Formats: sequence, C-alpha cells, structure tokens
Amino acid sequence: MVVLGVIFALAVIIYQKFFAPDPKVIAEVTAKQNAEQALMEKDLPTALMEVEEGLKQSPESMDLLMLKAGILEVQGKTDEAKAIFSELEKRVNNPEAYALSTAQTYMLLDQFDEAIEVLNKFISQKPDSAKGYLLLGQAYELKGDQLQALQTYEKASEVGERVNDPTTVAQARIKMGMLMQIMGLPTVAQPVPTSTP
Repeated sequence: MVVLGVIFALAVIIYQKFFAPDPKVIAEVTAKQNAEQALMEKDLPTALMEVEEGLKQSPESMDLLMLKAGILEVQGKTDEAKAIFSELEKRVNNPEAYALSTAQTYMLLDQFDEAIEVLNKFISQKPDSAKGYLLLGQAYELKGDQLQALQTYEKASEVGERVNDPTTVAQARIKMGMLMQIMGLPTVAQPVPTSTP
C-alpha cells in the first residue's frame, strides 16, 4: 500500500512538472468558459468581470480581448471597444482569422446583424473563404433567416469544393441537410413527392 502511495505521489509530481498545462492557459480557458456562461445567462457585467480576471493572467489572449471588445460594444462603450478591435486586427495579421473571430464574438453576444456585416465585408474582399460563408450561414440561421442560411451554406459548399476545403464542404452539407429537414424540404435521402398516383 505504501508503494502505491509513493508511485501515485511520483506520478503527480511528474505530471505537474512535465505535463500540466501552463497556469496562464488554464486561467484563460476558465475565464473564457465562465464569461461565455455568463453571456448565455445575459449577465454582461459578470462576463466582463470574468474576462478581466483572465486577462490578468493572460493579457495577450486574443479570445479574451475579443470578448472584452464585444461586451464593451454591447454596453455602449464603443470607443473603448473600437480601440481593442483595431489593435487586435493589426496584431492578428490574418484577415480571415480576425473576421471569423470577430463574427463569432458577435454571434455569442446575439449581435447577428453585426456578425453578418463583418462576414459580408470580409467575403467581398476574399470571396474564396469557404469558412467565411459557413459562418455567415450560421449567423443567418441563428438570426432566424433560414432561407438565406440555406443559400449561404450552399455557397460555402461550392466554394469549399473549388478551393479544396473538404472539412468545410462536409460541415456546410451537414448544416444544409439539417436545415432542410427543419424547413420540411426534401433532402437527397427523401424522394420528391409527386402529384401523380
């Protein structure tokens, strides 16, 4: 029994020394999860507090800074939000990653029109972004515009095929199928009803 205890203690020490995640990463992930939970409960002050706590440990976290900017914008603190968004856009140096992250943040905050605006602007500059179309379809779907979502998912699938992005093609087609079922439209697995007996 003592031997098992010693082995367990050694295993814990080895884990903590060599395999345990960085405390900054743990703080960032915890803060993001807590903030997202608060946002689902429509508790913006708590969400902002959680983000601020995470930023104390991980001040360069793009995810947390993006959440902070989105929350501040929803709270009407647009100048502060714009400054953070602008700084993040410069720092990211990847227009697609920035646009997708910004849109996802807006969607998390139920700001679907803002997400749609960001994605449409990005897609107008980079029309070969299958991921951009996929997320745009999700924004339309969450907004309740099922027909526009379906058309956008179809575009995501087409663009994904053209640019050889099979993962996005699969995701778009799954979304299309699910949405078609919700809308009561025939899918490939369902024959189209005919009026002849």
